Formats: sequence, C-alpha cells, structure tokens
Amino acid sequence: MGRENDGPKRRPVMPPSQRAKQFLPFDAVAGLRQALKLKEHEMGLISRKELSGEMSDDINEALAQLAPGMQVSVTYFREEQTEEKGEYAVLDGFVKGLDTVRREITLTDGGEEETRIKTDDIISIDLFDRPV
Repeated sequence: MGRENDGPKRRPVMPPSQRAKQFLPFDAVAGLRQALKLKEHEMGLISRKELSGEMSDDINEALAQLAPGMQVSVTYFREEQTEEKGEYAVLDGFVKGLDTVRREITLTDGGEEETRIKTDDIISIDLFDRPV
C-alpha cells in the first residue's frame, strides 16, 4: 500500500509587511547597539573628517620642511578601537624623527616620552622654529 501524495505542502502566505522583518539584523544582546552609540557619544568619539585638497597640500608642504629638533604643534585624529571612531588631539613637541616609509613622525616632549603619529591622521601642523 502506497501513501497518497497530496503534493508539496504549502506554507501560509506571509504578508509583505512581515517579510522584511526576517532580514533585519539580529542583535544577540538587546539594546547593545544603542548602548554603544551612547557610550561613544559620552566619550566624545567622532568619525574621521575628510581633508580638502588644499589642506592636504598644506600638510605635505609642512611635512617636507620638518627636521629633527624643530618645535611643532600637530592636530591629529587619534583612533580608538572602534570602527574609525576616535577624537582629535593636539600635541606640542619637538620632532625626533620622520619615517617616510611608515609615513609617521615621532615627537618628543623634550624628555623621554615619545609619540608616533601617522601622517595620514594629521589635519594640521604648525612649525614654530627651524632646528639649530
């Protein structure tokens, strides 16, 4: 005795207003995205700004003039561990080195503390004096 084949079983038709819900991103922890956005806001994290061509030219011109011992003030984007979010910081110091391969400058506060800044993160650089 064989089983009667009623054909493929049909599922009830889902209304279009409900279909989109199945493609929404799944949040394993409810409210996590909102909590992260709130924390970023509290920390003052912002997205990186795009530089104009003129600003890039000014920065490249200043970088070409850098020499060890020169006093500078650099405004740069300091990235946090989140997706291209961070803050802008200003650092005053003396040029210790310029690495054109790694595209970064090393500044010192005059003591032993050093900070490396990627040249792509710089949005402005002011030169105060020439090296001696």
